Amino acid sequence: ERHAGAELAASRRLLQAICDTLPHSLVVKDRDSTYLMGNRAWAERHGVRPEDLIGKNVAQLRDHPRAEIADSLDLDHETLADPGRRVEKEVERTNPAGEARLLRTWRSALHDGQGQVIGLVSISEDVTERRREERALQESERRFRTLIEASIQGIVILRGRKAVFAN
Repeated sequence: ERHAGAELAASRRLLQAICDTLPHSLVVKDRDSTYLMGNRAWAERHGVRPEDLIGKNVAQLRDHPRAEIADSLDLDHETLADPGRRVEKEVERTNPAGEARLLRTWRSALHDGQGQVIGLVSISEDVTERRREERALQESERRFRTLIEASIQGIVILRGRKAVFAN
């Protein structure tokens, strides 16, 4: 029995180490949205230590805006209501510094060995900077297109001897 306990503890440490290598936030919750585990990236994003989240829910960790708490719990319920489907969504969340961040989240039901839903796994990626860069590129392209289309001069772009654009 002592050997089995040591193996279980080693297995849990290995699982935590694997999860901590992930660049994205990861948490595991039970059916009541209580945290069972989380990785280092998730804990850092929330300003806590991974072990501080175990046994708590999102409202107990720090002072989240009420709308964010409700939205997080709604996503959990949506995931658990249809356990065969992965819920994917971009959500805005406030970090401990009070900054709004855009997160792409994936939630899937977690099943035990008999196929019963025992909770969920949630993975989140901070896509704030990527979305800002995409908007900046779209704006730049829009300005370029407007400039070219409004030009009274003829503009032709050639690749080799072939025209690939003309206004």
